[in-house]
Amino acid sequence: MLAPPQAAWLWKTSPPTVTAVPDPVAQVAQLKLELPPAPKPMGVYRPCVVLGGFASELSAEVFGAEAGVGARSAVGAGSLPGNIAVEIEALALLVYPDRIEENLRRMVRLVGDPDRLRPHLKTVKMPEVVGHKAIAAENPQPRWRSDTGLTLTRGVTTETIPPIDSRNSPRMNLKRTFRFLIAVLACAAVGPTADGCTTFVLQKDGRLVFGRNLDWHVGEGLLIANPRRVKKRALVLPISARETHPAQWVSQYGSVTFNSLGRDFPTGGMNEAGLVIELMWLDATQYPPPDARPELHVLQWTQYLLDTCRTVEEVLATDAEVRISQDSILPQHFLVCDAAGRVATIEFLEGKRVVHRADNLPHACLANSTYAESMQQAAMRQGADGSQTIPDGDGSLERFVRTAARIDAFARADQDVVDYAFDMLDGVNQGYELDAHSTVWSVVYDIGEKRILFRTHNHREIRRLELSQLKFDCAQPVPVWDVLSGGAGDITGRWTRFTAELNRETARKNVTHPAIVRTFGDLSALLAPVSGYAENFTACEE
Repeated sequence: MLAPPQAAWLWKTSPPTVTAVPDPVAQVAQLKLELPPAPKPMGVYRPCVVLGGFASELSAEVFGAEAGVGARSAVGAGSLPGNIAVEIEALALLVYPDRIEENLRRMVRLVGDPDRLRPHLKTVKMPEVVGHKAIAAENPQPRWRSDTGLTLTRGVTTETIPPIDSRNSPRMNLKRTFRFLIAVLACAAVGPTADGCTTFVLQKDGRLVFGRNLDWHVGEGLLIANPRRVKKRALVLPISARETHPAQWVSQYGSVTFNSLGRDFPTGGMNEAGLVIELMWLDATQYPPPDARPELHVLQWTQYLLDTCRTVEEVLATDAEVRISQDSILPQHFLVCDAAGRVATIEFLEGKRVVHRADNLPHACLANSTYAESMQQAAMRQGADGSQTIPDGDGSLERFVRTAARIDAFARADQDVVDYAFDMLDGVNQGYELDAHSTVWSVVYDIGEKRILFRTHNHREIRRLELSQLKFDCAQPVPVWDVLSGGAGDITGRWTRFTAELNRETARKNVTHPAIVRTFGDLSALLAPVSGYAENFTACEE
């Protein structure tokens, strides 16, 4: 590549790295450069030199001559993070064929017959999307709908699609199926957003704690002491007509879990052996395809692990015995820690389980991006002199980098580990706004002490629950605590008795909450099967 001496100086100062892009880029729309003042005699000519010298050519080299060249601009800056020589911001329209194909196949599974699909084309009428092989394979002659009218070319066939008056247009009879799909999503009490939930593990001087923020629209929930010796059968709600194979098990360990939609559907918790499991939203999740293993909904998989495992090794070994149902549309990944301080992240990517642990887990924390993506972002923030740029913002990667930096700093901190953990949770707290996506619970598991500490958006006082004081006896009443109730200090003895009515009322508060109704619509049909699960699918072992 030819470039004047000034561009060569910049190239030597900060050589670009050309990285292969696994997914195609439809079009780079704009390249924007930010540059600090250059050494004399370059002066104000440096932005133009760089832009003309290599920025657009580098983009074309990575993304292709047609797709990689877009509009260009350059601005001067007083300084840039980490004293880097240039920052290039690229805006592009991306197409992910594997995700498009999976979404389309799920749509076909939902309605049972591809002929019932009537795709509605809006502004983006890209052939990579509307002519995708997933549609062609399922239905070679689909019916299209458009509000604007367009000409669609597929192979050698050209079809003119006239505008359709939406008031008189034919509609798919998907209302019931769509509501059911959303109901399955809502069961997790975690919304479809990448901006929610942060977890981490801290260890020093024999102390071991696990921290977790739950970020969601609704704070109502129950802390439930789940007993031992309970026979259970998974509640599997398939989104397509197929034979199910629900898992069956007996709980070996008592546990305390946080539940928004009822008993045995937790977002996380700790068992009496000191095993902690918490889940977080991850858009990239793809659960394994059906096979001979019994299946569970993703939330019940969390309870299954707390019921049957005491170590991270045992958690990982269950992959040979059960699987998360592929109909669990809720995409999650997990941070797991046991009483010996062993930590692992568990993700399901492209239908395969991905585990990070031991030397493959340099930072024991997780947000809402894959662990590999998160570590890559942390590495990009690392300067050549060992310094690190700590980002602001509530995005997943920003929260991960801040949390990882605080974990590193803990070794030098002169502060109680529990206090430090709550300070860390405050550092990634997204605040609280009524009926909006907010941090509703902050939880610290003191694993060595078998103690759960938490505070909520409406009561900042820290409440404490001692697992060592609980009997976890299947023949005795099941203790529950209202997560949003007030008070401070030890609440272990201030429990109420679990009842079916209390379970249903907690689920009802979540399902009928204004923010949930606005987002998901009427989910009242979900209340009976989920809130009645404990009555209909569990029993004390004889």
